[in-house]
Amino acid sequence: MAVEDLKSTQGTIRTELRENAVGLPGILMQGIATIAPSFAILASFVFIVGYAGVATPWAYLFGGILLGLQALSAA
Repeated sequence: MAVEDLKSTQGTIRTELRENAVGLPGILMQGIATIAPSFAILASFVFIVGYAGVATPWAYLFGGILLGLQALSAA
């Protein structure tokens, strides 16, 4: 689908949006916010191993199942 296909036949729509409004800092913050949950899991891994010990894989599996059920019910 080309961009031209999305244009209105009535004319153009005026908005307050500007081209190149989001610069490098905005894109960098978006990237950091996207990887934040993964980093939180990695940073808390040491504490989880300290509490769960050799049962850490089971703790992650159990937590993953619980989060999967929550995601399924939310969807």
